[in-house]
Amino acid sequence: MLNPDGSPTRGAQNRVMAALFLKAYGDPELVRTSSQATDSEARRAIRMRTNRGFRDLQTTH
Repeated sequence: MLNPDGSPTRGAQNRVMAALFLKAYGDPELVRTSSQATDSEARRAIRMRTNRGFRDLQTTH
C-alpha cells in the first residue's frame, strides 16, 4: 500500500488511523463511524482525537 515514491497510500493512512483509534478508545463501533465520516470538519476532529489518544497510549505504556 505504497505510492510509487514510497509514501503510504491514502488507504494505508486510513487503516493506520483506524487501528490507532481502536487501540486508543477500544470501541469498534466508534471506529466504524469515524472511518465513514465525510465532512472535513468531522474528519479533522477525529484526527485530533486519534492523535491525542495515541499520545495517551504512549504515556501509559
